[in-house]
Amino acid sequence: MAANLKKSLLTNAQVLVYLLGALLIGSCKGEPTPQKDLVCISVPKDTSDLGRIDHFIPKGTIEQFKKDFSNVRDSFARSFPGVYLPQAEVFNKATVAAILKLDGCVGLKIYYGIKPGKQQQLRVILVGVDKNGKDLYLTKGSGLATEVNGEQGGAEYGQCPPPCVSGAQE
Repeated sequence: MAANLKKSLLTNAQVLVYLLGALLIGSCKGEPTPQKDLVCISVPKDTSDLGRIDHFIPKGTIEQFKKDFSNVRDSFARSFPGVYLPQAEVFNKATVAAILKLDGCVGLKIYYGIKPGKQQQLRVILVGVDKNGKDLYLTKGSGLATEVNGEQGGAEYGQCPPPCVSGAQE
């Protein structure tokens, strides 16, 4: 069961990275028009190991992974009632763009953590990653880093449910 949980969590993270990257890259096609909130991130040729990975998986595979994860999640919740395991994680474009715009950033690294409390919560934490696999952090005060003690950090708390954008639980 633990191996299936780990596999499902890693696969969901890979899907998240792919979809967010495709969304940001696709939004910058063509010649940008002057818009106040337009964010374009250059995507130079990436020859790193990460740049050579094809993260695509078909929608049918995504649906199967989600179904399998849901079964494991339910079993996990019964075995560990003191730990909340969200169905999904959602992050806004501004946060992802801020991380991807960090100097030297070639992708996202997703960490899993447990937030302590009466009911512990599994958290997904986003940071940037450079071509050598080194973590890149947002600077505190950017308005995007949440619950960070210190000068630099990442982004977290995109749990679904709650909060969740309409339809994200499907």
